Amino acid sequence: MYCLVRDKNRGARDRLDEVAVRHGIASDRYTMVPGTLDAPDFGLDASAAKALAASVRQVIHCAAMVNLAIGRTEMLDWSARGMDTVLQFCCDANADLRFTSSSSVFPDRGGPWPETPAKLWDNITGYGAAKIAAETAIRASGISAAIVRCRRFMIWTRRTRVTSMKSSSRHLCEPVTCRNR
Repeated sequence: MYCLVRDKNRGARDRLDEVAVRHGIASDRYTMVPGTLDAPDFGLDASAAKALAASVRQVIHCAAMVNLAIGRTEMLDWSARGMDTVLQFCCDANADLRFTSSSSVFPDRGGPWPETPAKLWDNITGYGAAKIAAETAIRASGISAAIVRCRRFMIWTRRTRVTSMKSSSRHLCEPVTCRNR
C-alpha cells in the first residue's frame, strides 16, 4: 500500500508511522510517498511518478480540505487541482478510483436524497461545492470509479469503542475506457 503524505511542519514519515502504530499496522505493510495532491504528478520527479504508476492498480482518494474558514473559491481551486492530479494518475496507471465524497453535497434539511449526481444549492458550503465538483469531474473522466458519500466516520481508538458507522449513500460510476488526455 502506498500512502501519499504531505510534508507539513513535522515530517510526513513521522506522522504516518505514528498513525500506523496507533492502529497496529506493521511498517512493512505500507510505503510512504512524500508529495502533495494538488501538484502535477503529486510533486514527484518524473521517474518516481512513473514507477508509482507502474505499481498501483487502485487509488483510494479520501483527502479533502476541511478548513471551513477557507473561502469557497480557494477550496474549489485546491480540490480541482487535486482531482486533476488524481484522475491523470489513474489514467497513467490504468487504475480505478474509490473517492470518498460526503453527504455535504445535499442540503442539511429534507431528504432522503436520490442516488444521482448532486447539484449546487443555495448556501452550500465550499466543502460541499468542492465535493460536487470532484464527483462531476470523476464521472466525466472516463476512469472506472466508485463514489462513496459518507455522512459520518467513526474511529476505533484504544480508549473508545464505537458501535456504529453511518453512510448516507453510495454512488457507483459505470466503468468505462480511460480516455487519453
